[in-house]
Amino acid sequence: MIGHSTILFRYLMVLIFFLGGGMTFEEMKQITEMATDHDWFDYVTLICSVVVPAIAAGLSYIFFKRHASQVLNEKLIEREVEALYDVMECFFSFSDAFGLYHSLSYKKFRDDLQLVSIVSDISVQVNNASDTVLLEHRSIKRGIFLLEAQGEDNAAKALDNYHQAAIEIRKRLYFAEKEQNTGEAARLKNEVVLNYDVDVKNIKGLRVQALTELASSKVNLSSKYSR
Repeated sequence: MIGHSTILFRYLMVLIFFLGGGMTFEEMKQITEMATDHDWFDYVTLICSVVVPAIAAGLSYIFFKRHASQVLNEKLIEREVEALYDVMECFFSFSDAFGLYHSLSYKKFRDDLQLVSIVSDISVQVNNASDTVLLEHRSIKRGIFLLEAQGEDNAAKALDNYHQAAIEIRKRLYFAEKEQNTGEAARLKNEVVLNYDVDVKNIKGLRVQALTELASSKVNLSSKYSR
């Protein structure tokens, strides 16, 4: 019959084989000699001296890996949230510039058609607002690109829809302002004035849709790295 000491000895050898990969031949020989010369209490002590450090090392590795993963996720979230706020700033810059240009052009065209005395600097304001819209085209295009890079295609599409609608309205404003033929200029300006309320309603709807998609993108970021 195999004695308890023999069984413990075999278990010990298995543990040494699996946990002692970094041991030298002399160290393994020393453990083997100790195992053959001592009673069961010494076996337990010896096994603990091998197993406990191995368990501690394993737990330390697991903790370190989880902590490193958490830190990495936090960094990624921080970077993408910063990019999202950058997108929102780009969108608001373009939206505000376009809204001002649209409003000023409407007021000027309405006064032109009614033969009302024009405020001396409104033409300058319209031209400056038009130039600002041109500059801000780069901002909203950058915002669309950043959203596409993050995989937020719905938000990118919503911003692009707003951008394209604004471009179409701006074309009408620009051609009406620059038309040299008096009769044609009056027709184009009248068209802008008559369609102003509808255009404002449509552009506001697209703006709300864009902001809604941007808010959804922020929620997506919160859940993206918490899975």
